[in-house]
Amino acid sequence: MSSSAISDQMDVESSSAFSPAEPVVDGAFVSKHNLSAEAYQGFKECADALLSGKVAQPEQLSFIQRTLQICENVILNFEDEKQHLMSDVLLVWAMKQQKLSIATLHTQQLHYKELDLINLQFEYFGELLQQTLSGLDYLKQYYPNVGFEEVHSKVRNLTHYFLYYSIIVSRQPPSVIVKCGEAENHRRSRFWFNTEIRILGGSAFGIDTNNENSNVNCYLITDETAKQLLNNAYLDIFESEEFCIEPSTTTFQKKDSRGIKAKFDDMVRHPLSDIPSHVSCAEMADALEMKFQAIVETPQKNTDGPSVVQPRKFNMQTKQHLVMRMKPNQQGFLALDNFMKLPVAEEFQQKKSAASDGDWKLVPFYDWFFKLAEITNKYLYSMWYDGLIYGFCSKEDAENILRCIPRSVLLVRFSDIEYGKVKISVKNRNGEIRHHWYEHADLNARSLNSELLTNHKFSDVDLIYPDIDLEVALGGRNKPRIRLPRNLAPDEIYFDNQGAAT
Repeated sequence: MSSSAISDQMDVESSSAFSPAEPVVDGAFVSKHNLSAEAYQGFKECADALLSGKVAQPEQLSFIQRTLQICENVILNFEDEKQHLMSDVLLVWAMKQQKLSIATLHTQQLHYKELDLINLQFEYFGELLQQTLSGLDYLKQYYPNVGFEEVHSKVRNLTHYFLYYSIIVSRQPPSVIVKCGEAENHRRSRFWFNTEIRILGGSAFGIDTNNENSNVNCYLITDETAKQLLNNAYLDIFESEEFCIEPSTTTFQKKDSRGIKAKFDDMVRHPLSDIPSHVSCAEMADALEMKFQAIVETPQKNTDGPSVVQPRKFNMQTKQHLVMRMKPNQQGFLALDNFMKLPVAEEFQQKKSAASDGDWKLVPFYDWFFKLAEITNKYLYSMWYDGLIYGFCSKEDAENILRCIPRSVLLVRFSDIEYGKVKISVKNRNGEIRHHWYEHADLNARSLNSELLTNHKFSDVDLIYPDIDLEVALGGRNKPRIRLPRNLAPDEIYFDNQGAAT
């Protein structure tokens, strides 16, 4: 598959999972909810007429039949709105949440805030369901055995389904695969995160007030039990735990007007399903971006708290470059084995017996990629976020980019071939291009910022790619002191005092 085709595919498929925007108006929901509200209004007018006694006795039967037909239309509209909320809104949100489990706190928080809008949508729909059920309760009481019982049963079942699936895991950690033998399964395994159970909507049914302070139990189950739950949501999972959770119980709390929530502090979780063997280029590019962002954001010290900052995004060239290094197939899919096993770089390992002797070791993609993220986190954090580091780029691409800049310019990139090295590609004022490299150990001893300002190799460079003034960005160079000749023109007093010195 050509790189241009993959680029086009990624441009279309790549979601904004790594940088979600603030919630926007859901036009489809507004349209469907308006239809449901109009249908309900027709039902309400008929119910009010029947319950107020305004319909004459001879006309009641035909009026009831008309009301039942309107009820069927109400149910059709309710089903359509429910399906939109379940599949197009909540399911899409949950799938995106799973992808964002490796993203930065900033990205996850933006996605989490989308639940406020979803909660509002669930509240609107819940109000229609509650009001419809209330009207049907009166109709089947005052007009028994004419069909309102069946309609009530349908709406009640729809409501039950809607409320059942409005209970969600609103904060969820990344999956943890426990690598230990059966004999070690009793060990204490701690993996902190702030998971949260949340009920969307439900205020019209009193769920928030009736369930506040009620206990919620959480179980860690096996993959086999999880598969059974997919087929039977009411499966009794008691004593199907694989690990003990501490704490295993929390309570629902009602906070502000955003529904009812229950949080757990510590938990270990098994993956619900098997890891796929292949993923699309767009999915892999998004995942790599989020993981790189998360590693770069990792606090340097254990005492430092996590920072919530907007991460720097990968551009399309970077995403395309990374996925092409893993050799996608003709259909634009990548084997996950390529991520773990495909050699993309080399590392020279010295022998202990001789400092000048050693062997070249092949480095797989994941090791090469994560090492560069670690180097960026430790030594290049500020320059990366300030946009002074171009990042992932081949030597050939770097040279082509530099040739397009009329002035002397340098480009900071990660080495494609040599493990854990940073390359500086430079075009001088004569148009000549040369490449310099630095080990991560070099960056530990001397910052790249200082190196670019003081090393004579870069003294004639004006810009950092694309058009950032080098001195302005890095703080200015130390200008060499020009030694002026001394003025040796002594006055008459000087000569008069020479005799005293002899």
